[in-house]
Amino acid sequence: MPDILLITANVGSLFDENPVIKSQWKDNVINTIKEKCAKFIVLNFQETGGKEFKKYSKDVSGVINDLFNSLTDYPIVRAFLDLDFETVEEYTALGTVVFIHKDWESNVEQWIFNENNVENENGYFTALKDNENIIEEKISTSKFVKKQKFAKEFWPEFKWGRKGYLHTRWRINSRILDFINIHLFHDESNLELTQNPLLYSQNRQRALNYTIDQYNEWTSLQKDKALCHGNLFIFGDFNFRLRTDSFLRKITKDQEIHEIEDINKSASFPSQVSEFETNKQQNTLNGVIAHDTLKRNLSAIEFRPKEDKKKLLDDSKWVSKFCYFFKEKYVFKTDNHFYSIVLRIEKKRFDYVDAATFVTKWDQYRDDDTEPREFSLKEMQIKFPPTYPWSEDPLCSNCFMKTRAPAWCDRVLMNNEAFELVQKDSKSVYTCIGLNACMGDHKPVLLGFSLL
Repeated sequence: MPDILLITANVGSLFDENPVIKSQWKDNVINTIKEKCAKFIVLNFQETGGKEFKKYSKDVSGVINDLFNSLTDYPIVRAFLDLDFETVEEYTALGTVVFIHKDWESNVEQWIFNENNVENENGYFTALKDNENIIEEKISTSKFVKKQKFAKEFWPEFKWGRKGYLHTRWRINSRILDFINIHLFHDESNLELTQNPLLYSQNRQRALNYTIDQYNEWTSLQKDKALCHGNLFIFGDFNFRLRTDSFLRKITKDQEIHEIEDINKSASFPSQVSEFETNKQQNTLNGVIAHDTLKRNLSAIEFRPKEDKKKLLDDSKWVSKFCYFFKEKYVFKTDNHFYSIVLRIEKKRFDYVDAATFVTKWDQYRDDDTEPREFSLKEMQIKFPPTYPWSEDPLCSNCFMKTRAPAWCDRVLMNNEAFELVQKDSKSVYTCIGLNACMGDHKPVLLGFSLL
């Protein structure tokens, strides 16, 4: 059994009007923790309080208490929740919750970020007190965490969101463990992603590199050399996405690209365009054109069978039945013929005709998961399907929503020291939680290992 469990969960769907999500989320997390019997558990939350945080932030402490009351072998809980949404300049909606087993009460020390103390200006470790439980809901001035919201300058073209990072430090059996909870920028528009492949990934790269640099700078300031190096675990919602060009080639092989400029004003479809030509060199990423701006009236992109492979359907009674069966989602009509649509992309829609393959054959898209390779951080081998965007409908919890392309957004990344520590344990586990349950649009991800 692992000594340590690190769990990251975007809980934006947890705090809403759907009691099924909340119930299944808590049951699966609690059962996983009890099954693993770990001694030290860290839960990193993103979007704490949910999408309607002004309405539901008041309910967060109740969820933490429910977990605590269910985990009777863990008498100590430390919860640091950024719920002060009225302080817009600092609000991140991040939360880090730590449960400590009764057997490890004397094994764990927590770092105090006390830069105002002259004697210990860079902070210090302190032992835990018996049954001392702390739940902080305003952490901007907390001595237990180091928190920062990414500045507006990181992405001046977009509305300033809640993205940032939250750092806690612990010492367990003489080993220093640094845990950073992170939430990076998401993809605002699927259409922009196809036209400007680097737009979102570059901002994520900039923010994550900034976080790593801040951590390295902070550790270098420690006067005690033994405190300068730690086992760094960065886990959260990185919002990493699959590489656009290679992923689209796989799922739209032998298809033509059609741009829909104004689907509401015209019954006809535009002629074929070549926005993904590979012979154009400027502003490209692996052959995909990186447009400076999105066409003002572009409302969708469709991938359809090429002319010589189109399956024409006669305008007859059985065609009507065909259209009714698919509810007109995967067919279009032109010149009195019906054709199939393989993929339709809108700003917030990614509608693929064979979406079930994203669940059953996810391993064929692992090569398209290239964003993490831009960093020096390490990761255990992924052996689970994409963690986003799962359906929030309890009746369809085993399928993806048709809003975004599936991706491994939720991860646990490590520096070299932490990676070596985890690799020493041949029984370490890296997986996701609740594949057969309705857990919201993100599946929590877990890394479990023992300190050998």
